[in-house]
Amino acid sequence: MASTGSGRASWATGLYYSNYYSLWGFRGTTPNYSSYMDLGTLAPATTPNWYDAYSPTTLSQFAAFGDATYALTDALKVDVGARVNHYDYRFSSCLSGWDRPTEPLRPRVPVSSRYRRPVSTQNSIFPTRSARI
Repeated sequence: MASTGSGRASWATGLYYSNYYSLWGFRGTTPNYSSYMDLGTLAPATTPNWYDAYSPTTLSQFAAFGDATYALTDALKVDVGARVNHYDYRFSSCLSGWDRPTEPLRPRVPVSSRYRRPVSTQNSIFPTRSARI
């Protein structure tokens, strides 16, 4: 929302929201897995899952902001604004399998991260110039 008048004061305010989810997954199987071997040990593969992956990702964020401007003169304006936001990012991944016929079985390796951006506000006072034509 924003003011619509042509007076010395003007303002704007608003809200923002976003929610994102993604899932990447892969399931690689072979029907005759015992015919594949590790060339280093000559041991047969012990699972039909040569590569499995499960990697969900979520990102949610919201913000509220406001800005007010007051024209002290035609060339000098005072502008005050603030924004408060929340940002939450989550990622995890679980990979397993023997990947190639020449590698032994690998254990599951979970990987995850989480990032939160701190709350921030901003205030400023800047003189502005207006060009008249």
